[in-house]
Amino acid sequence: MAALSSTNFASNESTSNTRRPSRVMTLTSRKLMELPLDVSRLFKQHSSQFGIWAMSGWALGIDKVFRSFFHYQGDSQATLSDTERNDRTLEAWTETLERISRAWKFAAVASAFLFPSSIGLMAIECVLRTRVALVCAIAALLFSVASLTSSFLLATMRPTLQSAQISNLWVEASTNYVQTLSVIEFWTALAFPVWSVAWCIILITTTPTGDLVLIHGFVLHKSERNTKPHTQFAYTFDMIKSPPYTNYDENNSLQPAKEMPFSKILPPGEINNVPQTVFASA
Repeated sequence: MAALSSTNFASNESTSNTRRPSRVMTLTSRKLMELPLDVSRLFKQHSSQFGIWAMSGWALGIDKVFRSFFHYQGDSQATLSDTERNDRTLEAWTETLERISRAWKFAAVASAFLFPSSIGLMAIECVLRTRVALVCAIAALLFSVASLTSSFLLATMRPTLQSAQISNLWVEASTNYVQTLSVIEFWTALAFPVWSVAWCIILITTTPTGDLVLIHGFVLHKSERNTKPHTQFAYTFDMIKSPPYTNYDENNSLQPAKEMPFSKILPPGEINNVPQTVFASA
């Protein structure tokens, strides 16, 4: 009985040992089969978080621009089987994703340069005092951070984006001409780094009308006749009279200081004896 029981125990142990790998293999194969669905679901969950950005991108037509450059052109050969058509679709999506990755790299490099520039804008005193300029500087900083992080995030997700499920989403978003929310979110999510850095450039380079550049001292200014066919911009230099000849309002941002007082306006014969304060209006 002891021998029989030991034999049965050994047989049960061997049977259990042989069954465990099969269960593990079955579970692993199921996970591998469900992986594309999980990737597709994960992509949809992340793309749904861009709801507000997707609507703003749709209002600006960003999704249409990105769709016109990277849409699925289709296969002209109708005699192909479903397997061959899926393989060609996946190959076309891989090539398109390579082109999109170049745009992401450009956005990452541009945002890396614009990020310190947007921080430097907030260190300027006149920007801190002006609400519009301060809001533009903060918005440029946020857009540069958003472009930098999203470009690196999408670049790291590139092996995941090369799946068949994402290529099917690409074909569906390219062939579906109805502006549904899923189509808008798909193209806006792909274009997010590019149009974020575009907004950053617009906010940084925009200069409101009426900004002044204060120059203390002598300025050489010479205007010649324009012989070119196109119009050239000119800057006018005006003299600022110092007190007591001119009264400056307290609300005026241009005020004399003890470190740099406004110089007096002298006759032409004595103008070379003292530096003048001029400003250029753009």
